[in-house]
Amino acid sequence: SPLSRALETATYIANAKNMPIRTDERLVEIDFGVFEGQDRACPEYQNSKREYFKKYSLGESFLQLTGRICCCLDMLKKEYPDKKVLLVAHGGICRIIHNLFCDMENEEFVTYAFPNCGLEKFEF
Repeated sequence: SPLSRALETATYIANAKNMPIRTDERLVEIDFGVFEGQDRACPEYQNSKREYFKKYSLGESFLQLTGRICCCLDMLKKEYPDKKVLLVAHGGICRIIHNLFCDMENEEFVTYAFPNCGLEKFEF
C-alpha cells in the first residue's frame, strides 16, 4: 500500500532484505466513509461491517474492496509466476485475502483481526 504506515514498514523490510518496493493503490485500506477515524467499537459501525455488499455511507463495500484486491492478486500472479511476493497492507485488505484463501464463516470474517506486522503465507 502507498499509505504511510504500510510504506514505512515495506521500506524497512526492503532495505533489510535488499528488495525492490512497488506500491499499488488497490492495496489501500477500505474506504470506511462516515466511519473513517471513528471508534470501531460503535454499534453503528459493527452493524455496517456485517453488510458486505452495501457501501459504507460515503465509502465502499467489502465487495468493492474484494474486486480491487482480486485484480491486484491476478496481476501479481501473472507478473511474478515463480516468485514470492510480500504484500504490506492494512487490516481490511488482510481480512479479504485471508478469506479468499481460508473461506471464513460470516462471523469469523467480521471479527478477524490481523496483527500489526503479522505474517501469513498463501500459495496460489
